[in-house]
Amino acid sequence: MPTAQRVFHNNDVWNVRANWPSLKPQLQKQLRRGQYRFDALDEIRLADGPRTIWKAQDALALKAMTMILTESLKPHLSKNCVHVKSHGGAKQAVRKIAQNLQPGQFVMRSDVKGYYASIDHFILMQQFCDWVDDRSVRLLFWQHLKRVITLGGTYRDVEKGLSLGYPLSPLMGALYLSPMDKAVEKLGLL
Repeated sequence: MPTAQRVFHNNDVWNVRANWPSLKPQLQKQLRRGQYRFDALDEIRLADGPRTIWKAQDALALKAMTMILTESLKPHLSKNCVHVKSHGGAKQAVRKIAQNLQPGQFVMRSDVKGYYASIDHFILMQQFCDWVDDRSVRLLFWQHLKRVITLGGTYRDVEKGLSLGYPLSPLMGALYLSPMDKAVEKLGLL
């Protein structure tokens, strides 16, 4: 960090915001050249379980990746993945169900417990590489998957799963399920 930047010690988002005019071109340059490196995530403990938090600059890099990758990956994802941006969201899901539900039929909403946490990095990376040719983007994505989490000075490597609560996760969750989506669509079940 250049010495001319101001430092606010309470939260790194304020540092990014205060230093954005000088930080933005540096971040863009690092991303374009494939030189960006993610920092370790901080783990915090809440009453309902642990949460991991990306540094503010890393969250911006993930958002930029998501914006670019959404456009290139969207054609390869099922149109029925309504949770992917611009696929309609929950309202679209309800509309589709209402249009196709016959009298006497019912719908059960379910969720796979721990789905994002159980995603195999090597399988997802292979799927990702099938559609993304850019080596620097591949390396950045691999770095995102193989993240490091820190809690109280102890560091641990993440061996599987996606980080929850960040814009890249739903897109990658949809990519991971795309072979199953295609099989279900081929059977005419959707």
